[in-house]
Amino acid sequence: MPSFFMDGDSCEFYSRIRREPELAHIKGRLEELYQDYHKHADKNFTRDARKHLPERYWEMLSCVALSKHDFEIEKISDKGLEFFSKVGGVGVWFEAVCATAGDEGKAGYFKRIEAGECQRFDEDRFLTRITTALNSKLKKISEKDSVGIDDKDAVVILLNSGEAFNNWMPRLQDVNAVPLFAKAVLPIGRAAAPVSTPREPPGRTINFYRDTLCNHNNSPIATDFFSAPGADRISAIIHSMMRVQDDPVPLGNDFLIVYNANARVPLPRSAFAWCVEYKPSRETWLR
Repeated sequence: MPSFFMDGDSCEFYSRIRREPELAHIKGRLEELYQDYHKHADKNFTRDARKHLPERYWEMLSCVALSKHDFEIEKISDKGLEFFSKVGGVGVWFEAVCATAGDEGKAGYFKRIEAGECQRFDEDRFLTRITTALNSKLKKISEKDSVGIDDKDAVVILLNSGEAFNNWMPRLQDVNAVPLFAKAVLPIGRAAAPVSTPREPPGRTINFYRDTLCNHNNSPIATDFFSAPGADRISAIIHSMMRVQDDPVPLGNDFLIVYNANARVPLPRSAFAWCVEYKPSRETWLR
């Protein structure tokens, strides 16, 4: 049987999974997933996984999860997007991306929470990690438009933000049940409670409209990804927080989908009914 693991230089967590008995359950799960995935993997998959374990794990996990939900996956080319499937008569390309916390000591790094310290969860810094990941894939998809992608094909970005949280365990959504990642995709800002008067009871919480935030350099960063130039090529984003050390049972159990209302090619939604759909209500937005 082909193995997920290879000898050679690797990241620390990869090496620990290979050698430490207490992580044998993770090693076994990776090997099991790879048996289902290896026929779709590109030629450098296992080699690259040594240094980029979260990214390659997410690529593998998302593909196997789709297969388990009756998608017939094809690997068209190592040069194009990750994989392809026919869904309800529509050709759908999938491209996986794993948002990370960045490089420690460099600008834009999302600081890891430390035990015994009082720290504030920096939502804006976290969202810049998501926008960075999404914009990198939008650029790739735009460049690859002429490589196998037909104008009648849909494109779905498979986004993972588990690593970007960098060991934080914050609320995964705000008080209006808005998933944090969705604030990088749609123009949804912070939650606020309207001020009430003696004659009026407190109203329900609303969210401000926001389509930009400022990064560490105080430069504006767009947070309305679906309105970006070329983003009409993206039909939906499927999101997960599953990390290498988490147990994804059943596969895809935390997948959340947001459809692009401006998409050139709408998806057949019944095929994705197993995902939880996030559909914001504009009644809760305040411009």
